[in-house]
Amino acid sequence: MTNGIGIELNRFKRRVPFSPMPSGKIRMLYVGRLIKDKGAQIAVEVQRKLEELGLDVELNFVGDIYPSNPSSFTNSDISKIKEEFGGRVKFHGFTDDVIAWYENSDLLLLPSVREGFPVCVMEASMVGIPTFGFSVPGMRDAIVCGVNGQLVSEGDLDDLVESIRFAANKIRLAEFYITAQEYAISNFDRDVKSNYLVSMVNTLSCKRN
Repeated sequence: MTNGIGIELNRFKRRVPFSPMPSGKIRMLYVGRLIKDKGAQIAVEVQRKLEELGLDVELNFVGDIYPSNPSSFTNSDISKIKEEFGGRVKFHGFTDDVIAWYENSDLLLLPSVREGFPVCVMEASMVGIPTFGFSVPGMRDAIVCGVNGQLVSEGDLDDLVESIRFAANKIRLAEFYITAQEYAISNFDRDVKSNYLVSMVNTLSCKRN
């Protein structure tokens, strides 16, 4: 198993100097399709519960709706969410420059109920921000708890909220900033994975011959 295809590490740079949570605000980022399986609605619930706990938090959605998918957010859903949260929850649609969003966020929120090997986790790790979500296949493969993120039992919304509340301080985020990128360098290098795949193919070819 190669654990994902990897990413081009040299596209990602550290934020220098490290500056999480300007003015104490927790900046959460969601990257992906705005559908149920990706946890889009759960992300909104996380925002709501963190606010109820008195935290200063914002949530940025980067991704599109999918009208052909019955579990997708609709434009009406988005309007209602904006009405409830005002500028604390924002929808930015699709972008080609997702790296800029990682660089201006404190954590990636990905409460998917199913995943392949999530590219956004690899990208966030390389930028130095942790990912928070459920312990489901794909997420378990990409995240080491306490190193490049934190996972909780599937569907445990309260535990997910608590894990974010506990981690969202400058000291803990500074630790993740170091360990997440170190993990990405060691495990998510596309060149290393490509070479490994080529080696595997060559080995199998030799065995058949």
